[in-house]
Amino acid sequence: MAAFAAGIKAAVGGATHAVHHAVAPMVAAPPPPPPDWQSRLGQHSEPVEGGEWLFACCCPMCAAAAAKSKVDNSPACYNFFCWNPVAARSWIRMSYHITGVCGDDICYGTFCMPCVIRQLLTESRLRGPAVHPPYGPPMQGANQGKWTHSLFDCSPPELCYAMVCPCCLAHEVRTGMQPEASQSCCFDAMFLLPTAMYGQVRNHYGILSDFPGIEDVTLPLVCAPCALIRASHQVEHVKRHGIPMLSAPLVPR
Repeated sequence: MAAFAAGIKAAVGGATHAVHHAVAPMVAAPPPPPPDWQSRLGQHSEPVEGGEWLFACCCPMCAAAAAKSKVDNSPACYNFFCWNPVAARSWIRMSYHITGVCGDDICYGTFCMPCVIRQLLTESRLRGPAVHPPYGPPMQGANQGKWTHSLFDCSPPELCYAMVCPCCLAHEVRTGMQPEASQSCCFDAMFLLPTAMYGQVRNHYGILSDFPGIEDVTLPLVCAPCALIRASHQVEHVKRHGIPMLSAPLVPR
């Protein structure tokens, strides 16, 4: 009888220990990031730093470019030339899944630009890189992937579409990277540069480039329709097949 009782006690103890280990990781999991901005537009107290206000007021374009670079690891010079503060706020807000609407991005970014840029600097410092591409592993800024289509691999209908309505195609490309932006077509038509999508796609999927910032800025200016179509092809390929990687380098004999 004593042996039977001891066996039951051991079994109950083992089950309790197993349940404890099964539940422990769930309890210890860190909470998700808050869905709201972690500082107010006009806030001067912690966690805001005085240098962020100075940077945002003295050189707003540079500050907005620096904030976006912290979020998606994109080249700062590319962000300076291709992303205005209003579009940068929208991209950063959706990258962090912060609640809001494009009307906020337009009004705050237009009428209170230094406050918005300071908020972006604080948010990017507190949250760090937003490594969560919607398809495949986090590859932002990795600079080791490859394009799936050549620059001039485009059909006549695609070329006409990119030339006649580049804003619509740019919106489709952005939606492929940020599905949350599917309802912001008018916003993208007004504030998103179609020439910015080539560099954003290249950086978003970590595609290799020997001159990242220079290529992202100049190539879409030289051949805007082809660059936009190439970005669209890349997004569609990633949706279907995942992110392509470079093969192992050849070893010289």
